[in-house]
Amino acid sequence: MNLGNMTDSCPVLSGTSIAALKRLLTSIADAPHASLFRYRLMGEMWQSGFMDVLQVSGTGVLLNDRNKGKHVFLTDLKNIAQFELDSAHSSYQPHCHYDVASAFHGSHN
Repeated sequence: MNLGNMTDSCPVLSGTSIAALKRLLTSIADAPHASLFRYRLMGEMWQSGFMDVLQVSGTGVLLNDRNKGKHVFLTDLKNIAQFELDSAHSSYQPHCHYDVASAFHGSHN
């Protein structure tokens, strides 16, 4: 497999807004057999595996890590620096790294 071809098909975006990320996660949570989600928090490495999106709250998301057999609750979507999906969903392509706009351009107070 040529991994170069996978990254060549990824769109170049300036950053996904928190509102767009929340809409995406809600759409995934509501869809049967939906895409799995993987993320990287600001200042951290990528999570090792993709997770099920179970529920989206006002500012956070509840994920299911099948590999570790536990739930993960991210209390604030603004802490997500990047994300990717394991399969296409809406206008998002699989295995593409999407930047979250607020992680790089938000307030640092």
